[in-house]
Amino acid sequence: MKTRTTNRDTRTAAQAYEENRKAIEALLKTLTGQLAEHKTKQATAPRDWGYTGDLAEVRSRLETAVSFLANDEE
Repeated sequence: MKTRTTNRDTRTAAQAYEENRKAIEALLKTLTGQLAEHKTKQATAPRDWGYTGDLAEVRSRLETAVSFLANDEE
């Protein structure tokens, strides 16, 4: 018979919150850098609608995240 092990989270809610907040800030910083790189690539092919589609998708996902945090999600 296998023994089931569980990993209990020993952090407080405040600690877990802060960890997640910092991770989100790091992701936003990374996103800013990725956006700059994407703009450089788009500049080499300004008629390529693929880049526009990329940003439309990212925008949609960010709008969903913002709505979620604002408790406005439909």
